[in-house]
Amino acid sequence: MKRYGHGLVLGKFYPPHAGHHHLVRTAQDRCDRLTVLVCAASVESVPLADRVAWMREEHPRADVVGAVDDIPVDLTDPAVWEAHMAVFREAVGRPVDAVFTSEAYGAEQALAGHYRRRGGVWAGTGWVAEYGRRYSEEKLAAARAAHPAATWEDVSFTSREFPVIARRQDADEERAARLGSPVLFCDTDSFATGIWHERYTGGRSEEVEKTASLTTRHLYLLTDDADVPFEDDGLRDGPHLRPWMTGRFREELERTGRRFLVVRGDREQRLAAAVTAVDELLAEGWHFADPLPETR
Repeated sequence: MKRYGHGLVLGKFYPPHAGHHHLVRTAQDRCDRLTVLVCAASVESVPLADRVAWMREEHPRADVVGAVDDIPVDLTDPAVWEAHMAVFREAVGRPVDAVFTSEAYGAEQALAGHYRRRGGVWAGTGWVAEYGRRYSEEKLAAARAAHPAATWEDVSFTSREFPVIARRQDADEERAARLGSPVLFCDTDSFATGIWHERYTGGRSEEVEKTASLTTRHLYLLTDDADVPFEDDGLRDGPHLRPWMTGRFREELERTGRRFLVVRGDREQRLAAAVTAVDELLAEGWHFADPLPETR
């Protein structure tokens, strides 16, 4: 197993949970030195100092540092991303050899990173984060501002919120699609928002489904939940719901005729399968429109 000189784990730790601690311990076993960067926003209700203290107590051999990062989240904008990186670099203070993550977005970023490393036109390959997650973080923060002991179970959604999330997700994707390389990777989309609407309200949303029908995605990658251990990060439902969600995604992908691939195995196997599928898609080329008929 490869070892690294200096590793980094970063996150909000809002609050720290078992999954965070497992990740830090795993990273520490792989590194000579490990920095844990606790990032906080000014609007959050749990003080940064408390989160830093909790992580230091649990991981005394790691260098735990904190930073306030109030820069808006827009991973499609290179200038905004660089501003976040400046905060990270100042807080950490020295180069790192490896960054460890267990978040779902880690795989999507790895896929985009694979294509960026090809260079040339691929160097600008982009990735779009899930707006619904940021929306959920803000709802939980608002709940804790009113009731500090609030948890994710205390947060509720109404049907009218999901069209807002779907339209914002599409807008983020459209903006990112105007930049970068011939391929764009997205954590989710408005089609998936419709399934989440069903999960939280018990029914379908015609407005969300209409929004999803206005855009085209060329390939969906559906991760088999059986191959990814559940880790509660404070914003996730219980593991008992995962098979149902995976099943509903697959049913709706099949019903609507969308092109998709179920990826299975460990992280490296899923990444390899995804790269193969994307390369096959790219090899097919694009069909924009039929040519004008010839006239004599």
